[in-house]
Amino acid sequence: MAIGYVGGRLVPLLLKRGYRVRVLVRDRDRLEGRSWLDRVELVLSDVLDAAMLPTVLDGVDTPTTSIPSAGSCSRGSFAP
Repeated sequence: MAIGYVGGRLVPLLLKRGYRVRVLVRDRDRLEGRSWLDRVELVLSDVLDAAMLPTVLDGVDTPTTSIPSAGSCSRGSFAP
């Protein structure tokens, strides 16, 4: 997720170091203006869609996340 504070700073650093970066985002429009947008693999999905995660993560060596805490998630809690 590269639209927030952490992701928006992590992506350029990874690219600078030569990593291939796959970015998962629900709304592509929120990435407009990012200088690195044309250098990442963009995946439109929702991290809360558990059925999609195996496909989204296929071929990923090191997934990272900066998902907000469950308490601030508007779609519900991650905890059972």
